[in-house]
Amino acid sequence: GPVLAYLAKVPAGKTAATWDGSGTALFKIFEEHLTVGNGQLNWASYSSSPPSTQLPTCPHSSEHIALHQASQLNGVQSYTSCAEVTITGNGAGTPGPFVAFPAAYKATDPGIHYNINPPAKNDYVLPGPAIWTG
Repeated sequence: GPVLAYLAKVPAGKTAATWDGSGTALFKIFEEHLTVGNGQLNWASYSSSPPSTQLPTCPHSSEHIALHQASQLNGVQSYTSCAEVTITGNGAGTPGPFVAFPAAYKATDPGIHYNINPPAKNDYVLPGPAIWTG
């Protein structure tokens, strides 16, 4: 499935270890698209190095969505990882749109409920908001 990367700023008075991530605070900075080849769906990160992206000035979280059971409602599996990053210096721009998890995705969203069975189609819609490009 896709790999998506989100950022959020830890609220004042909290640390990454003490903040549970609640609230509408995450914005997307990266998403990995699928390709169709040899009659099957392919992801760029399959059997390769982890994807990388330029980090804007906030802590980073990434998520891998396993689609092997996505043709069943509520069948998708989400694997989330987080990292704390200290950013220094000044930045410009206002990130967004912001989302909260798990509310950012619904079981019926096209990128969450998707038929991966052959024949492969190139119509997959990545879940979540648009990428903030800063």
